[in-house]
Order: sequence, then C-alpha cells, then structure tokens
Amino acid sequence: SAQRSADRRLFTRIGLVPNLSSLLQNLTIIYGLFTFVSFLLFNIAGKTVFDSICLSMATISTGGFSSQGRVLGEGAPILLMITAFMFMAGMGYYVHLSWMSARGRRKTIFDIENITYLILTFSIPVIGTVILLSEGTPFGRSLLNSTFTTISAMTTTGFMVEGMGQWPDSMKLFLMILMLMGGASLSLSSGFKVQRTFLLIKGFLAEVRRSSHPNAVVTLRRGDGTYSDKALESANMSFFYLFGLIGITIG
Repeated sequence: SAQRSADRRLFTRIGLVPNLSSLLQNLTIIYGLFTFVSFLLFNIAGKTVFDSICLSMATISTGGFSSQGRVLGEGAPILLMITAFMFMAGMGYYVHLSWMSARGRRKTIFDIENITYLILTFSIPVIGTVILLSEGTPFGRSLLNSTFTTISAMTTTGFMVEGMGQWPDSMKLFLMILMLMGGASLSLSSGFKVQRTFLLIKGFLAEVRRSSHPNAVVTLRRGDGTYSDKALESANMSFFYLFGLIGITIG
C-alpha cells in the first residue's frame, strides 16, 4: 500500500492488474518483440545474423556489449536504429504496457515522468551538438555522434563511437551526468532515474512551501496519485548513496 498509489494508478488506469505474473508475461512479449524487430532491421541493414542478434540483445537490454565491443564503427543508418531502440528501452515499461490496453493510453503517455523523459531525450542531443560544434566538428558528424552518445549515456547502455577520447572535457562531463541520471523508472536503464530526480525537485519545492506556510498540508502528486514520505526518503537515500560512491571513487 505504502508504495505507492502513484505507481498503482499507472497500471489501474490502463486496465492491467499490477501482479508479478502478469507483468512478467506482458514484459516478455514487449521486449521480445522489440528484440526481434531490432534484429530484423539490423540484419536487413547488412549485419550478419550473429552480429544482429548480439547487437539487438545488447541494445534492448541496455547492456552495451556487442560482438564488436562498445566502440561502434557503424554508418549513420545503423547508429540511428540503435539510438531509436535505446530510446524505447529507456522509456518506462508502463508506457509500453499501455499499448496493450484498450484504455488509459493517453494518460499514461502524457504522464509527467514520461513527458520529462521525452523532453530530455529530444533536447540533450542539441546541447551535445553545440558542444561538439564549438570544438570544430562538422555539423552532420556532431549531430549524429551527439544524438547517439547522449541517448546511450542516459539509458546507461554504454555504446561509444570512434574518437570520443579526443572530445572536450565538457562533453565527457555532460555524458557522465546523463549516465548518472539514467532513464525512466520501471525501465531497463539503471542510474538515478528520471522519476527520482523529479521527486527530489518536487520535495525541495514542498519544503520551501512548508517553510513559508508551516501549517500547510503539502502532498507530492503524480497525476491522480500521491507519493508517500517514504518514497521521498528512498529517493534522498538513493541520491546520497550514488553520489557518495562517486566521491569515494574520485577520491
């Protein structure tokens, strides 16, 4: 119960029962379909059957290991296909599950976290492109490499392109921040997740409001649902745990 009316409502409003067996069954269908479609496209684009299988499984699972290693020397068509499937894998699976439902699809697609994820994934390549352009990289190459690597970082897939070692430190730092943020909640991406970031921002704004209105009852909402104090506490602990590990590693 505590967990979260917000999470339960995500499934309830698309007509799905939030139990483990139904989730596993539906997820198997969705990600099996994504893997099969990506395999077909990679194979049609000229990859061997073996390479297509390895690349599709590494992309959809956001694992980042292909038969050729993490650095991909592919042409633009395959890089863009990989980017599209990384984007899909980093999206919350409650959105994918809504496609299998007869109702609630619009509310799920326009859920605040999904909208935030969409805004980020369409805006971060622009920032990366500007950084690479400032270093003299041609526009076409800057746009392609930025789109591929920023989505790869945010979904924590880990694929890289040739020449990243010579990129400016500002671009490397930008990619690291994206990697730490991660994809949407209930997705295959790891990292801090968009939902926790969004929750921390709402929690901060709530504390500001409480400081100016001590008697106000402030609830953290997500659509029709609410977050409990325990959910915010969990997000805070995840934040300090993650950045604590980073501090130890750097030190």
